[in-house]
Amino acid sequence: MKWFGPDWGAPVCRSSPHVPTPVGAACVFCEDSVEPESCGFVSPHVTLADGGYVAVERASHLECFLLNVGAIKEVHVLHHGFALCGLRGVPSEWPDGHRWVRLSEKKRATCGVCKLRAADA
Repeated sequence: MKWFGPDWGAPVCRSSPHVPTPVGAACVFCEDSVEPESCGFVSPHVTLADGGYVAVERASHLECFLLNVGAIKEVHVLHHGFALCGLRGVPSEWPDGHRWVRLSEKKRATCGVCKLRAADA
């Protein structure tokens, strides 16, 4: 597994290869494009091609990957430093399993209230 974007302090950022951000690539989970400021992983995915199985490297946003493996519970939309749903405190004070995305990345939010409020923002 390879990682891209700014270092987010996880052990993988020290033990695995860092690669350029695959700007414009579709996330394997949400299918949204990887943006220049995104961080995440590039990993092999097996697919059927030309009558056989081949491994193809695909990108995934960090939040999408963590949701897929069950490492996080909820993704909120952060706007002006606070979650749109009203979750108290700044992200460093949130309960374990809660992450955030920018307003421009609102499609990747999983918090229903944040998604509703982001639609109006």
